[in-house]
Amino acid sequence: MDEKRDRYLLVHVEMEKEAWSSDGIKTGTVDLKFVTMNSSGKPRNFDDNDYPVDGDYMDYLTIRAYWKDNESIREAYGWSTAIRDCHRLNLERARAIVKTLSKIERKLKTYEDKWGYLQDFTTYLIRVANAMDVKGILVRMDNGSNSSYDYQTYRTYPVSEAGYALETAVAKKALA
Repeated sequence: MDEKRDRYLLVHVEMEKEAWSSDGIKTGTVDLKFVTMNSSGKPRNFDDNDYPVDGDYMDYLTIRAYWKDNESIREAYGWSTAIRDCHRLNLERARAIVKTLSKIERKLKTYEDKWGYLQDFTTYLIRVANAMDVKGILVRMDNGSNSSYDYQTYRTYPVSEAGYALETAVAKKALA
């Protein structure tokens, strides 16, 4: 692609309907998928035609973490950035994936040397977002059942407000 495309993280929260443990605590998953925006201001997935995007492989690139419903989402654990649900892999794509994930790891190491060890998921999220030049974090604000991006309403948070964006997404899910 010739033009630079703005990058965003789209928040998706899943929470167990029932607790699996005897203590009654439910666990949840938060995925933040890298997306771009179309000319109408609606999120769009990066796809096969978009890779690499400005030198990075963005299709299926996702930040994931887990948390317990009796704790803040900011206390999430088991966080990682990975390519998820990749359905077709060839050598060109594999090289682009390795290059992108290596870039993220290098930048995380640089940030650790500069600002110290990661203390929580919010810090990790902000650092990965900065490493990948993310412009903002998108949280779905409506509770409609339509899964098309075109029929949903989003609020954009600056990357610096990642913790608040996550808490808003979890609260919206709890009310749905």
